[in-house]
Amino acid sequence: MDEFIGTSIPEEWIHGKLPFEETSKVYSSSKIILGIQNNPTQMTQRIYEILGSKGFLLTSDTPETRRLFQINRDLVVSSCAEETIALVDHYLKNDEECDMIRNQGEISVRVHSYLYRAEYMLKVLKEQKII
Repeated sequence: MDEFIGTSIPEEWIHGKLPFEETSKVYSSSKIILGIQNNPTQMTQRIYEILGSKGFLLTSDTPETRRLFQINRDLVVSSCAEETIALVDHYLKNDEECDMIRNQGEISVRVHSYLYRAEYMLKVLKEQKII
């Protein structure tokens, strides 16, 4: 987190592991979720889970994030600690703007659901006369 927010997270803010079944509640009820990407060419599953839960996501500015999402429409990106702090300050004061991004992010990841992916795979398999 040092690189993303410019400081370490205080120990008293860390509460251990969260059961997967509870993550959606945390994502949807948090004002801003800082979701750091650790690889510029890949997207973590957590990003889809956050957006699918209508979480407001502030994540790393990577080529893959820019390829898959519309910045400032589906989610917000930052490339340094100072920018992260400025964006957090801005969005904490702009609930309407957050809500618009939160809602659009959820819409944008619908096509990445397991149901959609399974339907797509079946369609391709049928088109290729594999099944």
